[in-house]
Amino acid sequence: MESDFGAKLRQILSDAEAMEKISAMASALQSKEQSPAPAPAAPSVPAAQPPRDDRAAFLAALKPLLREEKRHKIDALQNALVFAEILGSYKKHKTE
Repeated sequence: MESDFGAKLRQILSDAEAMEKISAMASALQSKEQSPAPAPAAPSVPAAQPPRDDRAAFLAALKPLLREEKRHKIDALQNALVFAEILGSYKKHKTE
């Protein structure tokens, strides 16, 4: 038996438009990570985009309090939240 998640993932991977959107987002995230950012003198909250939910706000607030070598974990969690949101909206769009 095939899981529902596996079926949805296979459906996303077979949709060229969805894959193009995911690829564009991944390249944007990758270029953001590769560009050297100047180290801030004091911890500050990123002003790029306001967090969309409480979990993202918590991660954004927690990040400046962590050591530099641990901050990549927060970035990974933020990326996972974005990916989960994309999958959720894709699922919602497909069911409509």
